[in-house]
Amino acid sequence: MKIIKYILILTFFSAAVFASGGSIYSRFGKGDITNIYFARQMAMGGGGASLIGSGNILLYNPASIAGTQFTRVETGFRSRGTDLSTNSKSVFYYKTVFSGFAIALPIERSYGIAATFGIVPVTKVNYAVKQHVVNPTGDDYDVTLGGTGGISKLFIGASYRLPFNWILGATYEYYTGKIDYSSKLEFDRASGYKNAEFTNSNGHHGMGASFGLISSNLSSIFRSESISDFRIGGFVNYFARLHTDSIFVAASSVQVAKISGGSVVTKIPYKIGVGASIRFKKAYLFTLDFLYQPWSQYEIGGIRTSNLTNYSKYSFGFEHKNKYGRNLSFWERIAIRAGLSYENTQYHINGENINQFAVHTGLGFPITFSNSVDIGFMAGVRGVKSNNLIKEYFYKLSVSFSFGELWFVRQER
Repeated sequence: MKIIKYILILTFFSAAVFASGGSIYSRFGKGDITNIYFARQMAMGGGGASLIGSGNILLYNPASIAGTQFTRVETGFRSRGTDLSTNSKSVFYYKTVFSGFAIALPIERSYGIAATFGIVPVTKVNYAVKQHVVNPTGDDYDVTLGGTGGISKLFIGASYRLPFNWILGATYEYYTGKIDYSSKLEFDRASGYKNAEFTNSNGHHGMGASFGLISSNLSSIFRSESISDFRIGGFVNYFARLHTDSIFVAASSVQVAKISGGSVVTKIPYKIGVGASIRFKKAYLFTLDFLYQPWSQYEIGGIRTSNLTNYSKYSFGFEHKNKYGRNLSFWERIAIRAGLSYENTQYHINGENINQFAVHTGLGFPITFSNSVDIGFMAGVRGVKSNNLIKEYFYKLSVSFSFGELWFVRQER
């Protein structure tokens, strides 16, 4: 079947999940957090704890897959451009990466039983800082600090419709990934000193789980014919302690030496999200979400860092989408999306909280009745220029492909 071809292609490219772009702030903790997986979510502000997916796979809340009507596979890519600005200069960089994939399968639609599995990024590290050092007692040299890698998760989950039409969902998750931190000392060729490089490689692996709940349609409480759907939802994501295998290596033009190695435990804090959604006249959808993760509790080897604080995010989303009908033109079936988000990020550097504001927008283009291409775009600003910090002006573009195909459907006789 067609969907088998998609799965094989995705499996081949899944190794690229970790090669994601980040920012200078990603050197702290485990890097930038990934809470947005595909284009529809990005276009609507990055939330969706109360949404039930049908034409797209929604991974934000495990209960969302209960609305799956077709066997569906979703994947795509994401681009990020960032202008790093200080009081003296600015630097721009750009990167495009594979954003992971997910598969959802409806098992028993009347009971909301569906299953999902896939792989998506969780955190990402990608930075490089270069500084020229004037040495009054010897030769000058350049210092380059860098970091690459990240953590991803493999997941498998299911949903079930409880009494009173509330929906329960859960996923089992396996976390894995490698993060490399490096320091380079480079001297002038005429110098008598040898260049040196120090690398600290950290491999992570461990298990976790997520549990989600979405209410039934509560629109009757408004007593308005204009409101066709109103739901609330929430989820909790629990990380078991990750095992981190660390190797520290020193290298020069003369030799390479392993200085130390060992294994420690990394404690990543839990994450909770809540949200509400309301639909007017069946075509206008509004969402409001809140996300929280206490990164002040992050530990590695039993040690906490003063550069991390509690993370919180507020997001608002909008979507206009006409109900599918054969009499609608192609342009009338395009989904229009927009959103806003504000984040108190987990970074606390030089006494400053690093906060972020972004605007979101996007479109959903139908290919056939069950297939679509979605585009999400966000642009925002993060950080400050004071206290020797960096202000980031960034944009992100996400393109996702959602393919649906009927499987396991009983034939009427």
